[in-house]
Amino acid sequence: TNGDNNNSVPAAGDWESILFTVFGGSSSLDHVVIRYGGSNPNTGAVILYESAPALNHLTVMGSAGRGLYVQSAAPVIQNSVFGSNVIGIFNDTLASTVISNSAFFNNSQFAVDNFNTSLILSATLNYWGGDKGPYHASNPTGNGDPVSDQVAFSPPLATSPVPFPSPRPSFPPPLTYTQVSGVLVNNTTWTADRNPYLVVGDVTVNPGVQLRIEPGVILKFSAGRSLVGHGIPDAVGTDRQRIIFTSAKEDTVGGDSH
Repeated sequence: TNGDNNNSVPAAGDWESILFTVFGGSSSLDHVVIRYGGSNPNTGAVILYESAPALNHLTVMGSAGRGLYVQSAAPVIQNSVFGSNVIGIFNDTLASTVISNSAFFNNSQFAVDNFNTSLILSATLNYWGGDKGPYHASNPTGNGDPVSDQVAFSPPLATSPVPFPSPRPSFPPPLTYTQVSGVLVNNTTWTADRNPYLVVGDVTVNPGVQLRIEPGVILKFSAGRSLVGHGIPDAVGTDRQRIIFTSAKEDTVGGDSH
């Protein structure tokens, strides 16, 4: 749907989120599939802030961070699937999520992460990706996704109570790059270990300020963006480590960053 003749591949974190706030009223998500979101690692692909829409038959997969982020809300989640996220559900300090009859699988850090230390989060009668329940210090034989402390997961289910998506989509790792833009007011060094640098807005080097670009650095420019040197841009590469200025659309150097 982006007009590139099927050449692009979706990845975790391609877009940010669906946000529900206190003004959401009687919102609901039912039989909804959400994929490849969660680009902001501090929130999630679905954000509930002072809002608790009805969540039923929800599938959240491939978030670069959290699938569901909850703060100052008490949602009840049923018949849902959270898979291939970094964290399936993140229950923040003022949240009180309840989840049951749902399934978790392939969440790399936690299926459920509870930051509300005053609450034991209710997460009984769920499938955690293995027949012995989630992994936790209190359940050392658990062969499912890990859960944090303060999560009541017993009894777990040995099989999923809800169908997994079929076929399951693949979730390649999110693109890695260093975004740069704005005005440099202090001396700055760009190093090759943070390659590639994606110039998403004009970069202006103020008078008297040095921008040192080290050998091997790759700079990729989004459409219409520039590096403006009112100060002292210093780009000195070597025969073996050239400094490259190129388009954000070029994938032959620095990998795919767009």
